[in-house]
Amino acid sequence: MLHTGGSAGVRDFRPIMVEDCIGAIEDEHKEYAVDHAGWLFGEVREMDDLEFASA
Repeated sequence: MLHTGGSAGVRDFRPIMVEDCIGAIEDEHKEYAVDHAGWLFGEVREMDDLEFASA
């Protein structure tokens, strides 16, 4: 997720990393991604904090 979000960020998108939807093999990997996502490319939110618009 960190690399995908970073790639979108350098292409002028503002991705949102949904923290409680991230899987990782090691807990440290997830912590690293969450810690760096905000200042690298966008925002970190939890699923309950998101609102979706209906079409």
